[in-house]
Amino acid sequence: MVVALTDSVLPNRAPIPHNPSERLVFSHLYETLVTVDCAGRLQPGLASSWSCTEDSTLWVFKIRPGARFWDGAVVRAQDVADAWALNQDCPGQGNRTPLWTWFNMRARAVSIRRDNTLAIRLPEPQARFPYLLAHPATAVAVRRAGWNWPVGSGPLRLRAGTPQPLPDLICRPNSHHPRAPVWKELTFRVRPATDARDWAHARDGTGDQADLIPTRDQDVVRFYQDLPGYRTHALPWDRLYLLVCPPEANPSADTPWAPCRRAGTWTVPN
Repeated sequence: MVVALTDSVLPNRAPIPHNPSERLVFSHLYETLVTVDCAGRLQPGLASSWSCTEDSTLWVFKIRPGARFWDGAVVRAQDVADAWALNQDCPGQGNRTPLWTWFNMRARAVSIRRDNTLAIRLPEPQARFPYLLAHPATAVAVRRAGWNWPVGSGPLRLRAGTPQPLPDLICRPNSHHPRAPVWKELTFRVRPATDARDWAHARDGTGDQADLIPTRDQDVVRFYQDLPGYRTHALPWDRLYLLVCPPEANPSADTPWAPCRRAGTWTVPN
């Protein structure tokens, strides 16, 4: 499947997204300790469990058993702490988020209990603190020699030699992940600074082809609504995550591809 993107997607900004396209791509490649589901409930991410002291000032997180990076290396608590330190120092989105006021890596607020356990000491009680760890600025990635992209542990993976999108970024299932997809590959076709309406030319063979075109531009939505051969699907504005089911996994769907749970609108060729 091919997803059309109209923002740049750059390896030197991963895992912290700077635009909607990077938010979509990086959320597949990199993990945070926890996630927040459609109903606003906390769900395990890279962490399988967490607990706190009675006053909610000390939180302890355990890494998911068997968690591994794309290269097969075990994810350790120290990897998480090192990634956060890099993210906090990242120029741009990483150091702009207020979440670092809760656990400043420079102040050694994070301590390693075991290889798979880390503790976070807060400056004051916060019973809802784990929700902050779903923020993309806390996504975990490590830098490896010989890799063009930071190495993650998400359900999709890149290869060591994967280049910056030119224009395609081909992602494959991460076999180490418990929720690795069953399909073989997902392609993000990246055309920065292009108009999403230009993808319509793909149907007549004069442009790039795409199966899904995400957009928040209502002019683009109206354009595809009036264009034969396309369907638009409006999704709740307050949902910021994505699940795409391939046809064989969703035979009862009204359309061949069933996109859901991503802010904005998906345009799907019939």
